Amino acid sequence: MTLTIGIDPGPENSDAVILNSEGLVVEKVSCPNGEMYARVDNWRQQGERVVVEDFVPYGARLSYESMDTIKFIGALYWAHGCEVLDRKTIKVQLCGVTSAKDADVRDALIHEYGGSKERAIGKKKTPGPLYGITGHLWAALAVAVTAADLEPQ
Repeated sequence: MTLTIGIDPGPENSDAVILNSEGLVVEKVSCPNGEMYARVDNWRQQGERVVVEDFVPYGARLSYESMDTIKFIGALYWAHGCEVLDRKTIKVQLCGVTSAKDADVRDALIHEYGGSKERAIGKKKTPGPLYGITGHLWAALAVAVTAADLEPQ
């Protein structure tokens, strides 16, 4: 396997970040779940490693959107053999604590990819390795980086 693909699943749309064997972002994908399902099928047929962020309930009632997300994770896991990784593991791997917030995870990724926002993200004229990572792509990147860190290729 040469690529590690991290997916942040959603109820209707999901995001994926693809890392090469050196840990560099080679592609970012944001698309409807039907399209993501087809992409995952293709990636798995090519022997790529696909890791999906697992849903972790915190004791609250689940919404229909949460249930749809759980169903999509299950479809990727059972039909395609994708690995799952929970958010707690991601937080501990990247930040050292389970109490880390999303902003802490983002800061840890920025630090890993350049040390500063200017180097890691950059600007349009001088893009960094994380240029274009926005919204849920940050969570997908965290999944991919953690998976790569826990099981080096």
